[in-house]
Amino acid sequence: MIGLTQLARRFQRRLLDFDKYEDYLIVSFIAFIPIPFSMIIGIWNPIEYIDNQKNIQHTAYSEASNFLGLLLILPLSLFILRLTSLFFFGTTNNKKNYKVLLLSMFHEQAHDEISKNLKSTALDPSIPLIVLFFNIVHHFLDTRKILSQYFLFFTNSSFKYPERIYWANISLVNLVDGEKQINVCTNLFFTIAAYTPQFITIFIGFTGFVLLLKYNFFYLSLIYQRSKAKKDAIYYIVLDFDDSSKCFGQKRIFWIFNIQLIILTIAGVFLCFSRYEVIPPTHFIDFCITTKNFTREFFIFCNLKINILQPEFGQYAIVFVWLITCFIIIILPSSVKFLPCFSREIISKGYSIGDYLKEYIPPHHKFDFENTDYNKIKKLVQSFQCNSFWPAGDGIVVVFLMFVFFVGFNILFPIKFTINLSDFNEIIDSIFNLLILFLLALFFAIIFFEVYNLILGRLDGIKGTKNSGGNTYVDNTFENNPNSNFNIVEHNYGQVGVTINQLPDSSNQNQGELKELLKQLNEAIRSDEKLSEKDKVKAFKQVEELAKAGQNPKDEEKKGIADTALTMLTGIVAGLPSIAASAKAVQELVPLISKIFGL
Repeated sequence: MIGLTQLARRFQRRLLDFDKYEDYLIVSFIAFIPIPFSMIIGIWNPIEYIDNQKNIQHTAYSEASNFLGLLLILPLSLFILRLTSLFFFGTTNNKKNYKVLLLSMFHEQAHDEISKNLKSTALDPSIPLIVLFFNIVHHFLDTRKILSQYFLFFTNSSFKYPERIYWANISLVNLVDGEKQINVCTNLFFTIAAYTPQFITIFIGFTGFVLLLKYNFFYLSLIYQRSKAKKDAIYYIVLDFDDSSKCFGQKRIFWIFNIQLIILTIAGVFLCFSRYEVIPPTHFIDFCITTKNFTREFFIFCNLKINILQPEFGQYAIVFVWLITCFIIIILPSSVKFLPCFSREIISKGYSIGDYLKEYIPPHHKFDFENTDYNKIKKLVQSFQCNSFWPAGDGIVVVFLMFVFFVGFNILFPIKFTINLSDFNEIIDSIFNLLILFLLALFFAIIFFEVYNLILGRLDGIKGTKNSGGNTYVDNTFENNPNSNFNIVEHNYGQVGVTINQLPDSSNQNQGELKELLKQLNEAIRSDEKLSEKDKVKAFKQVEELAKAGQNPKDEEKKGIADTALTMLTGIVAGLPSIAASAKAVQELVPLISKIFGL
């Protein structure tokens, strides 16, 4: 017997499989079924019923444009979900032409492990179970009035005529003489069929939001943190403080973040259309401008005709989830600058700016520094401040924030809007209404952005704390600054070490052996006290050339580069005594390295 977890995993795999084209026909068929069904049972067009001796028409299914729109929205949402999972998680194995965007940040050696972790994140069996639970709760609360009406009817309890008569409950009232009475069970069955496409669409939407959240958490877990790193730095994203685009080197994956904003924007547009379909015209807000006191100061007195809004629970619930998710999706990637705040090691040291920045930098990396290297720390602080909090740049986030607030105000306070060309005054009023909401959205977006920047400013300007070496930082400078020089040897040693680490460990025996040999050679050059600083820099340069050539040791051009580097290394240590560490290493390791390159 298949367990629940295994069944959920199979379902999630099928849901995200880009190659299952037949699923688009299935969901389109599910969304189409209610249309002929409503025609057969007679609720496609409005019919009359008796209510207090008055003939009143109900809302027919042909007028439920928010449900009819699911015929397009349902397959489109499934396509967007699968396309997103394909590019973000690589969930479809045989799509070789589609490269997972995040992998461009890693060396090829780390691709298999990162890909495996991405897929396991997307195919987590808990996702469909959690989404299903919240979707059921959402629809129960959204349709509680309809459910209670049918329940009271079938149990012969104190049933009252519904306040709102429409296609979902028309069978519960008395029809006009001569009209055919609609069977209650048939009407209930139709209501279930009509709500099924909505249920599936919201399930897909919730799944997409959960995947985006899990993806951003996964992205943050890949940002290198010295105190938490359990593997080599090639398995992490190391922030580039020298990035000319001021995005910490994340510009190459800007589509990862911008696609998320595009998806949320599309969702926001659909939510606006859905909102406007379910509220009566009398519940719109009309900002009526009066110009009697226009010259007094610079104020415009507006008469706000705000009616009591009573949308369906589902409207508020979906919008609430959407708004919260928007802010979380924005905040999560931008919290890269806050990651050391969650490090116990950094907390125990007192949040000095030096220790804080060092958390992002692997040992012996080109950005690494000693606690006394004040000039380099100051430069890194300035770079840290200049880089944007949103990985793809801050500009697009401000625009999106404005859209988020604009949609939010439209949902909570829908404005009166018309494009009736015959009434010029109504068009002017509509434009003014939109302008009011636009200005409100812009105001709140700027406030949100400034508050976030203020928090980052507090972080960037850490002061008055002490690092592990006892130096006190004040306003990004130091009270004790002996003007120490930059250690060029350690810088080059670390830079060469990064290049060597990019060589595979074991997938290729020759490359794995070369990696270990170059590490020994690099360490010998660093520790040799008889080799001058200038010669060490020259030797490091040749080791780095060997590491680069080692990516493809069989290539003739790479062989030539390696031959030149080995000759240069031999010449650099030629004048040293044979007992010198670098001379001894060159004598022992050069023949072995030459053999790997076939020289």
